Amino acid sequence: MQRFHKTLVENESLYGICTHLKCIVDANQIKAEWLEGMDGLILGGYFEHSKALETLTKGIPRIGVITSQDWTPDFAIDTDNRLAGELAAIRLIEAGAKSPCLVAYAEHDSRHTLRKLGFQAKWVESGRSLEKIKEYWINPSNAYQRVVELEREARTMQGCDSVFCLEKESAIDLLDILEHQSVKVPDSMKVISVDGTFKGLKTKPNLTYVKQMFKDMASIVAEKMRLLCTSDEKDPKSKTKKVLVAPHLIVRQSA
Repeated sequence: MQRFHKTLVENESLYGICTHLKCIVDANQIKAEWLEGMDGLILGGYFEHSKALETLTKGIPRIGVITSQDWTPDFAIDTDNRLAGELAAIRLIEAGAKSPCLVAYAEHDSRHTLRKLGFQAKWVESGRSLEKIKEYWINPSNAYQRVVELEREARTMQGCDSVFCLEKESAIDLLDILEHQSVKVPDSMKVISVDGTFKGLKTKPNLTYVKQMFKDMASIVAEKMRLLCTSDEKDPKSKTKKVLVAPHLIVRQSA
């Protein structure tokens, strides 16, 4: 979300908007005075107590960016998560992988599940079987514990020749763990993730990933916010309109 906001700020004159940033993790921390004088609200990422967003933000044009489904903004934008999974599968197939496993610092939420399903669909479409695909879903709530658990699980990945990490954090940790365990990447194990950060450029080897197009998302959000703020009428019963933005594959050395 930092890249998304950075794009908005850098292009405020182009978009004809002025943004004000607040960083919180709990929806209950949103204060009414923050919204005074604001024409609209853009909420990005996941919040604790996200169901509270419906009441807290009522009466103001609202856009959700890669956010929880526990509320109904006027407009929502997200990565095409099925396509992200498909692109990861295509890359591993091209790289010669035959026995992949899936890793996630996540519970079985909709975003990660869609990435998994997209990966599996493309894997089967290529004539391969799902039976050998192992899955490792690691509770993300404790940063230290999740790395410990991932290190333990990495020792059970023998027989797998590739890993699709459903988000970047587990991929970066896994590359560090595999290096410590003297597992050669990508010769013995190929690793790919969805999205990457600057830290992904410093892993050994550099992380191959499916990139979420935050610049494109920012452009779409700016235009939709203008339309929401200038609309004369708003149907209170209308459902959230949603746009999925296609991600792109960034090939580096890990897969």
